[in-house]
Amino acid sequence: MSQDTLSLSQKKLEDIAAAETARKEREAARNNLESYILEAQDKLWQEQYEAASTQEQREQVRALCSQLDEWIYDEGFDQEASVYKGKLNQLSALFEPIQRRVQETQDRPEATQALKDMLNGSQVFLVRSKEVPAEHQLFTDIELATLEELINETQKWLDEKTELQKSIPAHEDPKLTLSDIADKWSALDREIKYLINKAKIAKVKKEKEAAEEKAREEKKKEEEKKKKKTTGKKKKNETNAKEEEEEEGKGKTAGEEAARAENEKKTEEKEEEEVKKKREEEEDPLNIFEEAREENNSEEDRRKEEEVEEEEEEVIGGEEEEEEEEGKRGPAGSSSGSTEKSGHVEL
Repeated sequence: MSQDTLSLSQKKLEDIAAAETARKEREAARNNLESYILEAQDKLWQEQYEAASTQEQREQVRALCSQLDEWIYDEGFDQEASVYKGKLNQLSALFEPIQRRVQETQDRPEATQALKDMLNGSQVFLVRSKEVPAEHQLFTDIELATLEELINETQKWLDEKTELQKSIPAHEDPKLTLSDIADKWSALDREIKYLINKAKIAKVKKEKEAAEEKAREEKKKEEEKKKKKTTGKKKKNETNAKEEEEEEGKGKTAGEEAARAENEKKTEEKEEEEVKKKREEEEDPLNIFEEAREENNSEEDRRKEEEVEEEEEEVIGGEEEEEEEEGKRGPAGSSSGSTEKSGHVEL
């Protein structure tokens, strides 16, 4: 297949797709116009539509509906989609204001009540916010004043528009529209949400600070507990050491006291023995006599001892001489000498 043939085939396919798309759009636009004509003709006979329109307005809509209905099934059966859309816009320009007034009349009470509820809720919120003590106030004076001003302005607007709406007939365009009510409601809602979000943020911040403060207090308590535990342990160790020292001191003191008591006991026993001995000596007359004699004859004894020593020296000297003589004389002389010696010793 050549390139030209391929391009031609592709173009044919594109044309077929475009024609199919146009056909679908044309049929959809024609169906929309037909449906709108039937809807307008039917609603114009309803009570609320009659109240929301004048006789002249309804006749204009009905006339155009009849004209378009005939046109669709005649020369307008195979028109482009844009043509059908144009005809639909022409009919809508006449019928849509009537339909909008009907919709406003039906939905206005509910919308008005919603705005009143918003006003009441905002007023309660404002009063309670003003009652909060200064130390716990989350909103500034400007924020509360702005909300109060908005509430007052909205309430005034609603009262004026409600009275004005009551004074006009239903077939005229409303003075209190749904869109205006929605705007006022949104303005209040936006202001209240701003303040509520601010309060939530403040609450979260406060809770976070409270949690941090609680954590710090718990940490401090834990540290104090550890410190007390360490101090208690230290004091206990010191107390134990002191008690040990005291026990050791007591033991040492007890030992010293025992030794001192033992020494005192020995000293007392010694003193008692000395006293007892002295008493016995005092009671014994011999001891008294001996002591007296020793005291009185001490000098005499010393002299006698000196005399005895001299006599012993003389005796020793005499014995030596006799031994020499006996050695010269023999045994007889020895016996005689012995006798003499004995007699001398006796003296």
